[in-house]
Amino acid sequence: MIYLDSIRYIINGIRESNKIFFLSFLTAILLQMPAWGQTMTVDSLKEINNTIEAYAKNYEPSKKAIGGNLFLGTGILKGSISRYFRNPYYIGLNIDIHRKKFVFQIDDYIGFSSIKEDLNFTSDVQWTGGKPAYSFMGGLNLGYTAYDDRNFKVAPLAGMGFTILSSKLLASSERSNYEPVLAQYKIGAYIDFKSLVLLQQRTRINDEDEYYASLRLSGGVTNTIGPSKYSNFYSGSMFYVTLGMGGLSRTFKKK
Repeated sequence: MIYLDSIRYIINGIRESNKIFFLSFLTAILLQMPAWGQTMTVDSLKEINNTIEAYAKNYEPSKKAIGGNLFLGTGILKGSISRYFRNPYYIGLNIDIHRKKFVFQIDDYIGFSSIKEDLNFTSDVQWTGGKPAYSFMGGLNLGYTAYDDRNFKVAPLAGMGFTILSSKLLASSERSNYEPVLAQYKIGAYIDFKSLVLLQQRTRINDEDEYYASLRLSGGVTNTIGPSKYSNFYSGSMFYVTLGMGGLSRTFKKK
C-alpha cells in the first residue's frame, strides 16, 4: 500500500539522519570539550580583576544554561524482548538545556547487541540467533534539579522516545518491514560529580555555576508503549545505567 510504503520511507530517513546527526555531533563535541567554560571564564572576569566578590556584586547569573554528556552504558532487558535479544551496550550523548531549575534533555544514542533465539516472522523471513542487532534511540526528557552544590548535581527526569531496531548498522536491512519503531517512555535520573574532574576551580555566584565539567552517572528504566507489530518479539522494558563526561556553561550579565 502507498501509505505503508510512505511510512517505511520516513522511518528509513529517520534512521539514516539519526546516524549522521550522532556521528557529526559527537565529533563536534569532542573537539569543543577542552574549551568549554574557558572563554567564558576569561571574558567575564577580565573587567573585575578575577575577584569573585566584585563579580557577585556586579553580575548575576542567567536563568538559562546549556550542557551535555558523552557516555557509555549498558541495559538489562526484561519481558519478551529479553528472550530474543542479548543485553545491549550503548554509546551516545545527551544535550541539556537548563531553564532555572528545569532541564530539557535530548537523547541520541546507538546500542549494540545480538540475537539469542531465532525470530521467525514468516516461513521465509527470519532473524537468526547469533546475528548482530542494533538500536537507534532518541527522545525528549523533562527534568528538575533536585539538589545542586559545588560538588554534586542531582536531577530526576522523565520523557518519551523511540527505538529503531535493525540488523544493519550503516545500511537498510533486507528485513526492515519486520524491524519496528518502538515507542517508549523513560523514567530516570542523573548525578553530576563536579569536583572529580581535574579538581578545577569554578566561579559560583548565588548558588549558580558559571561552568563546570563533570563525571555523570545516569540510570533509570524504559518501557515500550502500546501494541507493536510482532510485539511477541519486541515488547518489554529495560533498566539502563550509563557513565560519561559532561558539563555545563552559563552566561552572567551585569546587574
